[in-house]
Amino acid sequence: IASLNPYQNRWTIKARVTTKDKRSWSNARGEGTLFKIELLDERGGEIAATFFKEACDKFFDAIQVDSVYTFSNGRLKVANKQYSSTNSDYE
Repeated sequence: IASLNPYQNRWTIKARVTTKDKRSWSNARGEGTLFKIELLDERGGEIAATFFKEACDKFFDAIQVDSVYTFSNGRLKVANKQYSSTNSDYE
């Protein structure tokens, strides 16, 4: 996790889900649901991941807290520290 950056096109991490939170939103651009998870790898690296709309519906029940999963090829962006409690610069 520590070596991830937004300039990588292909990446894979294996990490434990430490938290999971589902929310709904509604604004001028539309409405929908999302869920956010925080991940911890074996070296102590942390990162947050967010699933929107269809991905939220597809993966929310499948992903469980304290289970280990492999994630790959998501879109990385600079973390908004206002909404993230991880020590990662990206999410």
